[in-house]
Amino acid sequence: MTGPQPGPDAPSVAPTLDDPLVGAVSEAVGGPLGSRAGRHPWWTPARVVLLLTALTFALGMLQKAPCYQTSWQDGDLRYRTCATPICPTSTPVAAWPS
Repeated sequence: MTGPQPGPDAPSVAPTLDDPLVGAVSEAVGGPLGSRAGRHPWWTPARVVLLLTALTFALGMLQKAPCYQTSWQDGDLRYRTCATPICPTSTPVAAWPS
C-alpha cells in the first residue's frame, strides 16, 4: 500500500454516504448509514459471526443429544431422527433400512 495510513483517530467514512452507487444499492437492505448509527467497541463483525456459529453448533449438539446418549442403538425411529445425510444420494428412499 502506498500513501499515508489512517490512524486510530481518523474519522471513518460510511461507504453508503460516500459512494452514490453503494448508497442506492443499500436501499434494498435498510438504506444508507443514519446519523444515529454507531459502532460498538467490542462487538465487531467477526465476533458476531463467531457467536452465531457457536450458537448454531450448540443448538445442533442439543438437538442430537439423545443420539449421543444412546449411541444410535434404540431402533428405527432413533435411526431416522439421528441420521443426517449431508448430501443427497442416488439411492431411492424406499431402499433405506426400515
